[in-house]
Amino acid sequence: MTTTETIAGGYLEQYDAAGPMGQVELLQKWFLSDSQELFAELRAHRPILVTPAFTLVTRYADVTEVLLRHEIFNVRYDPALATALGGRHMLATDGDVINWRERGLMQVMLAPEDLARLREVAGRFAAEALDEAWPTRRIDIASGFVRKVIIRMCLEYLGFRGADPNDLSAWVRPILADMVTNFSNDSEMRKATEHAGGELMGCIRDLVAQRRAGVTVPHRDLLTRLQSTSIGSGLDMDDERAAINLGGILLGFVENGMSSATQLVEQLLRHPELPLQDVAQDPKQFDPYVWEALRLNPFFKMVSRVTRNEYTVAAGTSRGTTIPEGTLVLVALESAMSDEDHVSEPAAFRLDRPPHIYKLHFGLGHHDCVGGGLGAATVAESVRQLFLRDPWPLPGPEGQIVRGPEGFPRHLVVGLGDH
Repeated sequence: MTTTETIAGGYLEQYDAAGPMGQVELLQKWFLSDSQELFAELRAHRPILVTPAFTLVTRYADVTEVLLRHEIFNVRYDPALATALGGRHMLATDGDVINWRERGLMQVMLAPEDLARLREVAGRFAAEALDEAWPTRRIDIASGFVRKVIIRMCLEYLGFRGADPNDLSAWVRPILADMVTNFSNDSEMRKATEHAGGELMGCIRDLVAQRRAGVTVPHRDLLTRLQSTSIGSGLDMDDERAAINLGGILLGFVENGMSSATQLVEQLLRHPELPLQDVAQDPKQFDPYVWEALRLNPFFKMVSRVTRNEYTVAAGTSRGTTIPEGTLVLVALESAMSDEDHVSEPAAFRLDRPPHIYKLHFGLGHHDCVGGGLGAATVAESVRQLFLRDPWPLPGPEGQIVRGPEGFPRHLVVGLGDH
């Protein structure tokens, strides 16, 4: 049952004592360092937290209510996304022509029948990266392993063949940081997005022009499909819309995939009792370990929405809260996946969770992840290949996740083989 009490010395007591000027700053710090403990206290005592800057929703029932009511709770990725891509993108719209039409087209272009091949390709790239690192018996999961695999997948499958891999990686990070962490519309973050987005879209437009000029590639990648598939009746994407959609898929894949893989590896290594090297022999046995580890430490702890109209979340319950029009709402996916009302023993590592819990890894409803299949295949297979090499946690700071100023993982070094 929800109460309004606070725990002596707990997060809410500190939050209330901070006053309006310090409350948001405290929460942002805790999101990075103490999110599980913070969310547990909020679920028990103040599950819908109204702050000076946003409203935070933490219970599973309320999180799913917000995500499924897209006509009330709109996405808020603009203006960062439009600044980066040079035009409107389906991820930043609700219920208009761009959203409905281009989302459907991209679901066709990112064909489900590709997934088996994509997993095989990701496994090959991961094995090659591990072979390269094997003589040293250590590898940096964030910068030296998964990022390499994901960037090669961008070249191979998305259509970025010919682009500089280092550039792709460098362009994505400031744009995504602006999209998901810039709650105050910081002008310097927006300038970084404008610069990185200009470079990225210049690269993509060059690739589009090269294909139109007759440059061929060995495989039918996403860019080829976008340019060559004709649906008719005025529904085809022109080259500029194809470029914008390709850029959006890149932004949703690179940093999310790398960060998710880094955090779930760190989580799996906390459980030496798990038979990971044995189950890694079979992808079907291994994958449940991936999604449970990511439940315990997801990269995307929250997604954001803005209320289009006034709305009461959890109406008719003791926690019912009316949220005014224009309010920024943070939807705590991590908290929902550990809600005691829906998940037994949420702090435990268990493989018997109901499958619908894991769907929150990719969002829910109208704005769930269009490229989720690509991300899932790449991340799961890369991590499986890693655990075939018997990784182990290094002692001290080197064996801990090092994060950048925006909170994204930059480094996590692990040992390989016997130790």
